[in-house]
Amino acid sequence: MTLGELFLSSLGTCTLLTVLTFCKNSGIPIEGGEVHVAAEMADHPKRIGAIHQRLVLSGPVDAALGERLLRVAKGCAIHNTLEHAPALHLTIQGSD
Repeated sequence: MTLGELFLSSLGTCTLLTVLTFCKNSGIPIEGGEVHVAAEMADHPKRIGAIHQRLVLSGPVDAALGERLLRVAKGCAIHNTLEHAPALHLTIQGSD
């Protein structure tokens, strides 16, 4: 697994678990699911420029429930972190 794949996996896992937990707590009959995550690279600086997620849920999802779950999914901590970039601080220290 590459570092980029690990990053995308964290986002996908957070999103799916957020939705499944909501469904369980709300009595929505979703038994499980899977998430598909893909990225498009960008340059200057080199980075992930776009991320595409698709959740496939095991159970009935009509349009109204789909919209509700989309709002829930966007509330996952990793999604929120990407939407509202954190301040980054980096230090380097030797071992001596």
